[in-house]
Amino acid sequence: MSDDRNEEPLSVAVRVRSLLQRGYWVLAGFFVARLLAADIAGVVTNDSLGYLSRAASDPFGEGLIVQGYRQVAQPLWVVITDFIGSIAGWDRVFGVAIMQRSVLLIGILLVIYALRWWAVPALMVITTPVFVVHADFILPEGFLIPWCVVAAGLAASVATERPLTRRYPVQIAAASGALAFMSSTIKLQYTSLLCLTASIAWVLWKEQLLTKRIAIAVLAVPFSLSATLALAQSFENSAELGVFEPVSERARAEWYGAWQATFVVDAENRADESQAQWFDEGNLYTFLKGMEGEVPDYSERVELVSVRIDDMFEAAGTSRRREQAKSFVGGLQAGRTDDLGGIVNRALASTNQDQSGRLTLNNVGKEGGVPLVLERVNENRPAGFLATSTLFRRFGAIYSDYRGHKGTVATIGVALLLLSLAFRGAHRATSLAALALICSVSAALGSAYIDNARYLLGPLAIVLIMASVAVRSVFSKRNELDVI
Repeated sequence: MSDDRNEEPLSVAVRVRSLLQRGYWVLAGFFVARLLAADIAGVVTNDSLGYLSRAASDPFGEGLIVQGYRQVAQPLWVVITDFIGSIAGWDRVFGVAIMQRSVLLIGILLVIYALRWWAVPALMVITTPVFVVHADFILPEGFLIPWCVVAAGLAASVATERPLTRRYPVQIAAASGALAFMSSTIKLQYTSLLCLTASIAWVLWKEQLLTKRIAIAVLAVPFSLSATLALAQSFENSAELGVFEPVSERARAEWYGAWQATFVVDAENRADESQAQWFDEGNLYTFLKGMEGEVPDYSERVELVSVRIDDMFEAAGTSRRREQAKSFVGGLQAGRTDDLGGIVNRALASTNQDQSGRLTLNNVGKEGGVPLVLERVNENRPAGFLATSTLFRRFGAIYSDYRGHKGTVATIGVALLLLSLAFRGAHRATSLAALALICSVSAALGSAYIDNARYLLGPLAIVLIMASVAVRSVFSKRNELDVI
């Protein structure tokens, strides 16, 4: 009798597990449909026009870095997408968007492979249309956000002991390091992705799947390459701007961040007449452009910006350290400001037939509309295939916008990572890596008073995915089974 009682729950558990395993394809299909819920079409801003123009000429023609902070790899990426697009018959703008959306697809599939049903909470955020459309921007963030999801997927696969990571441990660790270096060539602060590489190397070494020498190498090589790049950019900036820094024009970034903190985060300051000279009718670039035209010497501009920030903060009743602390906390909460928010809304409102919401968000588009943008972008060549029309819009309508509570989502993710450190397991390494990454990025941005959402979406995705890894690991071990 007791044998029969034991067999019944076992058979139910086996059936449930079998059903869930068969459902992986349904799970993957659902999130792929959400990824495609927004039309695929490039979003062109003023900065985008610069990257497209540089890619069409000689990406290295102006050196490794332009204006002190625009690195060479972004136009190089456009060159690669141009080559593929010329074969497929795509327009240049669409080519960038489809390639970046494809990278995001790879990342999502990796996360599902690693976490299965545990991936649902994180991917419900990552596949919202307002998140996905960032991959269509011809900007560094359009490239980096999808690759952050891929990096997190690799780390999650290692922490959850998926078969491929046990079969190809060296390749997985090396791929993570290569991805971190590649991202640093777009924006140097993304060297912080090496935190995930370190966690991968540590877990695989502890499980005797990597030798100590290889574990050190997969971390040291990309770090050395990134350091070499930083040194080369420092020499270039020293020659052009007189400052030995890998990423220069920090004063420009500080003014941007300080103005946003004063008049966007604290919108009440806009109505304060005593601050009208700094608000400048709502245009933070009026001062910058005027100063850059009148004061060619970078060191003099730094001093002018510093004095102006101090005066503005004093008038607003705040200080540099207070705003830096607020920005750091804001970074941990995925950003208090979002300068792409309005553009994202317009991009999502565009249709396959009318791409003005994506192509005219720049000075050229405002002047001559879509035709002039395409003429400028394609250098008078006929425009190719521009956009896809989706059949899956209804999938995107299910939890379509996370922005209203992104601070809560990010805080829960960070809290789960911290709590998971109390439990043993491979997740400890990935949790520490994610915490180190989000803290370092928030600190770097916060030092210039910046906590803009677009710079934090990649780290946010990593935090959510690693939090899912941690919850899965803790729950599985406490219940003594490898749950779904």
